[in-house]
Amino acid sequence: MAGAPPTGEALLALVRAADPESYLAALFLPEAYRADVFALLAYHAELAAIRDRVREPLPGQIRLQWWAEVVQGLRPDEAAGHPVAAAVLAAAARHNLPGAALARMAEAHERTLFADPMPTLEALEGHFGATLSALLRLLTLILAGGDDPPSADAAGHGGVALGLVHILRSLPEDIHHGRLFVPADVLVRHGAEEADMRSGRATPEIRATLAELREHAVHHLERTRESLGEVPQVWHGALLPLVLVPGELASLARSEPFRPAPQPALWRRQLRLWRAARRLSAGRPFV
Repeated sequence: MAGAPPTGEALLALVRAADPESYLAALFLPEAYRADVFALLAYHAELAAIRDRVREPLPGQIRLQWWAEVVQGLRPDEAAGHPVAAAVLAAAARHNLPGAALARMAEAHERTLFADPMPTLEALEGHFGATLSALLRLLTLILAGGDDPPSADAAGHGGVALGLVHILRSLPEDIHHGRLFVPADVLVRHGAEEADMRSGRATPEIRATLAELREHAVHHLERTRESLGEVPQVWHGALLPLVLVPGELASLARSEPFRPAPQPALWRRQLRLWRAARRLSAGRPFV
């Protein structure tokens, strides 16, 4: 919006390193909103990075609680000295972003500090709903200039689709660090052993488990498409990263489960996003 401060290079670098797809997608949004979009993406990146910065849950819980208090305006002096905190608070003030929603995002990340698997697929969906879906929802609020757009369903399903792709893509790294986010009930449904998952043995049962998660991501992407008709076109830009989901899922399906899936070159991802942004600007379906 008019009067928004320029986004610092450090903020841009943080988002670019943590989430290159969202970084590239944000470049295609209206310039007037871009700084505040990057502030929100940097906030989410800070929350997601905490699990990699701590060895035990307690320090991570303390840091997440600090963030929950910061975004509710309870630590103004400390926030003023932190570039990401200052940027996200300024964005929240300009666009009427609810501090409680930002705080719930921080609190929801506490689940990632623990090594045990998600108990159910429903619990995993709930986690993504409170983190990535909430992020998409807040981004639509920014693009709406602070108004409350009818985007809850699109953001909800879109966040789950992105989240499922993320845990499938990061599976090799998570297993290396002793983390497991594959739901226990999906493992049981396919007769897969948690021990096989943790040791990186790609049994037929493990492959079937991961195939179900990919299918579930497709389901949520389709539900996002169905929901977009209810959302004004100008706010669709917040969901641009979803155009990369089909390619990601195809790459994951072709790859060995416990080896990093090959990523298209960054310029190819940028080209896909550019084409989607062109379709969006022409008022056509983009995802």
